[in-house]
Amino acid sequence: MKKIVSILFIILNIVAVALLLLSTISGIVPPSKSAYISLLSYGYFYFLLLNLLFILVWLFFRRKEFLISLIAILLRYSFIPLHFQLGGAQDLADADSSDKDTATVVRLMTFNTHGFHGVDDSLVADSGALHFVKIVRENQPDVMCLQEFFSPAKVRVIDSLERMGYNHHHNVGKGTMGSVIFSKLPFDYVGEAGSSTKFFVDVAKDSKTFRLFCVHLTSYQMVGSDAEALERLTHGTVDSAMELTAKKLVHTQRMHETEWNEMLLSKIKESPYPVVVAGDFNDPPSSYLYQKTRKVLKDSFVEQGSGIGTTYHGPFPAFRIDYVLHSDTIKALTYKRVKSDVSDHYPVIVDLML
Repeated sequence: MKKIVSILFIILNIVAVALLLLSTISGIVPPSKSAYISLLSYGYFYFLLLNLLFILVWLFFRRKEFLISLIAILLRYSFIPLHFQLGGAQDLADADSSDKDTATVVRLMTFNTHGFHGVDDSLVADSGALHFVKIVRENQPDVMCLQEFFSPAKVRVIDSLERMGYNHHHNVGKGTMGSVIFSKLPFDYVGEAGSSTKFFVDVAKDSKTFRLFCVHLTSYQMVGSDAEALERLTHGTVDSAMELTAKKLVHTQRMHETEWNEMLLSKIKESPYPVVVAGDFNDPPSSYLYQKTRKVLKDSFVEQGSGIGTTYHGPFPAFRIDYVLHSDTIKALTYKRVKSDVSDHYPVIVDLML
């Protein structure tokens, strides 16, 4: 009996290893070739924890089979820093840079405000907007990239921001202002990158200019029924509702591939200035989209993050899907994730040295 249990446990361990490895090849296999492999990227961190559990169990029983998961983890070790970091700086006073006091530093915030309706849409927009203005006042970013900025309270928010010196703002869409950049610094140029949720401005400070892209990639448009379907999937139940959810996920993954390859990449490469890309990517660090961006841009979380950097904390599993990415010639001095219930996302604030 013990031998049968041991064999079954080894089989389960091998399955866990296979899932871990498959979740790391999204950068190789684009969604247009296999969206389901790409979707496994969402499970990397959880597959990692599962394999660590297998290691602990095998070590407890003093079995050499712990090497099965250990070798798999080591083979794809480079993915761990994308999800977990130690020792980063959250404040400029703690930043490890000798020339930070004399260099040109820009403080940038990216935040999907979710209309200021809170984590589960239960927050009154006016109340959420007041909390947001307080976050801005306490942190004083120079520039903000905001997504889903369509609350009825936006007029009062704009008035408050202008009183704090954010006299420059730009958005492509009309009326709703779904994505918008607010800045204390002037804009030299504005342009589109394919849609009203992807645009850029040239920002100048101390005679130095960088091109800032504000992006909000296609949302998965998940609703309560999708959450219920995913919950049933975790219990091993696959039904017609899950199939509809899967189709929605697959479509969005393929949209992200198109948005990157046909809209963003060329605009980034054409920039005459160093580039910062900030916003809601709706994809985790193991995804095809992120792996492609990392070939041309650096990740401020990898440079200065601390802990598990989840930025989404809504009704679905938590992931890091909001980013501040930048050119090699720019250095991240700090990275801070602000805990707040204003939205189902957390604001991310980064100090960038030009």
